[in-house]
Amino acid sequence: MSTDTQVRIAGGIIFCGMIVLSPDLCWAWNHAPYDRGGWWFAGAWLLVLAWGTGWRGRPQIFWLMLAVGLGLISVLGQINAARHAGIVFAGIAWVRGWKAKVVVGLAGFAWFPALGWLAARFVDESVMPWLRFGLLGGAAVTLWRLRQPRPRPMGRTG
Repeated sequence: MSTDTQVRIAGGIIFCGMIVLSPDLCWAWNHAPYDRGGWWFAGAWLLVLAWGTGWRGRPQIFWLMLAVGLGLISVLGQINAARHAGIVFAGIAWVRGWKAKVVVGLAGFAWFPALGWLAARFVDESVMPWLRFGLLGGAAVTLWRLRQPRPRPMGRTG
């Protein structure tokens, strides 16, 4: 088995492992008033993530190790937000390009229960789906713009 294949398998295991470490997500998405329906946004984020990866390549080990470290911190400290950030970092390990990583990473906040917790101090719960949709939509448009071929400058030839 090649090294690329081993890293891909390890990346998939780390990504799935971070999800398994986060059973609190199901509770929050079903019961917390500001987080209801968050699984829709998590699914949409997975689509943005898949688009950002270009459906190929291998994950970068730095980001996978960061995800594992966050998973360890979350287990030792019982910090749910670290678990959720670990999922995002394990996901963006597959994304190519620094700008695309930032866009997909920030879009990951759309499904974070911590976003609902923070927004509860400032907005009504009816605003939350629109806020989450705006985050994901803005990320998708930005990612689309990043993936557009750049026009070549016109200049003299010869």
